[in-house]
Amino acid sequence: MRALLLIILIVTSSNSVFGATKVEDPMLSMPMHEMFWSLFQERNILGVNDCTNKSGRYAKALIAGGYDAEIIIVRPDRGQYRHAIVRVTNKQGLSQYLDPTKGLIAYNPEFIGTVLEVIPTAQIANLGSDYK
Repeated sequence: MRALLLIILIVTSSNSVFGATKVEDPMLSMPMHEMFWSLFQERNILGVNDCTNKSGRYAKALIAGGYDAEIIIVRPDRGQYRHAIVRVTNKQGLSQYLDPTKGLIAYNPEFIGTVLEVIPTAQIANLGSDYK
């Protein structure tokens, strides 16, 4: 039994040493993670600094940085209100759904809520000064 455990330990550690497995830190997995977490830490004030403002600012910064980003309006499963999040798509076509208001990261919007509306990249570029 000890020999089997030793073999498992050697194989497991050799994979991580030689880079056979790659573990990505979820706290840093989104683009422009410093801005994402900075927005998350800002105080939420309804109508002044809420989900629409944070998602709009984050999406505009992503677009300016060369990313494909959209604002997604969802209805959270346990709520009656609408909530704004950001979908960013990387060069491989993988989408991340990011909520800078609540600090959530998902690869499927259903984990955050039901999609109600999509504000596309082209429309975000024309948003007003509230989203600087």
